[in-house]
Amino acid sequence: MIVLDANILIATHMAESAHHAAVNRWTTEAMVRREEVGLPWVVLLAFLRVMTNPAPFQSAISMKQAQEILDSYLSRSHVLALHPTPAHWRTFKDISAEANITHRHVTDAHIAALTMEHDAELCTLDRDFRRFRGLKLIDPLAA
Repeated sequence: MIVLDANILIATHMAESAHHAAVNRWTTEAMVRREEVGLPWVVLLAFLRVMTNPAPFQSAISMKQAQEILDSYLSRSHVLALHPTPAHWRTFKDISAEANITHRHVTDAHIAALTMEHDAELCTLDRDFRRFRGLKLIDPLAA
């Protein structure tokens, strides 16, 4: 399974992103391969928050449009909203302590724990995830 970080979904759908072309190509290829893809709820919500906010981007879209994009992913048989397992809290605490995270990386630790629990790889542009030992990462710009 591949878990997508919010920055991947955003770069895929925001043409003004510096990484749009490469990330969009990578995401399209991943969808065609029909590999199992996990979308954590926190990633889905971040996508909605960022894509509908007109402040930082000229190309903000409506909430309905953003939801339709997510519907197009979640309606595929190989894409699922990713839920924590019963081991989530322990995994989250363990990797948080080992990585010595602060308030800035709580959400990253949550996503990392989800990815590890599901024995998956995290596709992200965020180098901060390197702090979590044992987390398998995919850099779509290196592919």
